Amino acid sequence: MPRDPDPSPAPERGVANWVWNGTEWEALLSDTDGHLQVDVLSGTITTVAKVPLTFSAPTAVSVGIVSAQAVAANANRKGLLLVNTSTNYISIGLGSAAVLYSGITLNPSGGTFWMDEYSFTTSAVNAIASGAASNLAVQEMV
Repeated sequence: MPRDPDPSPAPERGVANWVWNGTEWEALLSDTDGHLQVDVLSGTITTVAKVPLTFSAPTAVSVGIVSAQAVAANANRKGLLLVNTSTNYISIGLGSAAVLYSGITLNPSGGTFWMDEYSFTTSAVNAIASGAASNLAVQEMV
């Protein structure tokens, strides 16, 4: 969206930053240090409570030397914890084939991957190990 070259009126104090609201440009006020100024008295403040997760039964998967599915896709997944309890390296692929020593690689004897809101996927998780029959502990949250 093109920005209006002269988005007047400018504020009397502070620095004007502009945001497109879908219809027009609106001024956001910030102080001279660039800190956003927020008027909390003229709006509604809504808080969102975190919802507790339900943990599935813990399980373990035997990971081999060829990439294979370790955890099935799950549209209800909200989190996932993977722990390498073997003495081999295990690499994982989120929604794609795992490649040994590439992407996410779990070190032997405790290497951990915690899937949270910033690394989240409901896709299948594939795994490959540096040695046959490598144990991968799995705890899924829904």
